[in-house]
Amino acid sequence: MIDRCTVHVEDILTRLETDFPDAKPFQAIVGFRTILATPLLREGVAIGAIVTRRTEVKPFSQKHIDLLKTFADQSVIAIENVRLFKELQSRTQELGRSVEQLRSLAGVSQAVNSTLDLDQVLSTIVAQAVELSSADGGAVYEFNEATGEFRPRATYGYPQDLVKTLLATPLRIGEGATAFVRFSKMEGHLLEPS
Repeated sequence: MIDRCTVHVEDILTRLETDFPDAKPFQAIVGFRTILATPLLREGVAIGAIVTRRTEVKPFSQKHIDLLKTFADQSVIAIENVRLFKELQSRTQELGRSVEQLRSLAGVSQAVNSTLDLDQVLSTIVAQAVELSSADGGAVYEFNEATGEFRPRATYGYPQDLVKTLLATPLRIGEGATAFVRFSKMEGHLLEPS
């Protein structure tokens, strides 16, 4: 792979000490003697190798060497085809996610523009957020500056008993993950996650 060329070793034992000392443990276990290896080259860069071994000293013919090179070329084509297919699949999935996000945003935009009912708009937003993030459920909390509490204003995907519990036990700043957001005391607006 380093030299990007085919290597044919007629008897590894004659070159084990000088050229291939790292192969000693493997050779001792497997007992191979003759080796033929050729790199898998994609655009001149080695991405792998194909290796054949014989346990007896029996050099490969030029026909075998040429055949192994052909197999290496075919392997590179197969590997490249799979890589391109996976890349295309990934891009198609990304495009699908982008289209889904645009649809969700369009749904939210339509809800915002079609009604002044805040609960309906917030319910649409949390539903779309849960769907887009593949979450099990979600909630939009409203912060009451006077009481210093977060109360759920809209939920989606939560069982009714959990919604009742959330409504009955409001969170205060610093309690639970939801209440660890930082607010401006003067305006009551979310500044940044902490």
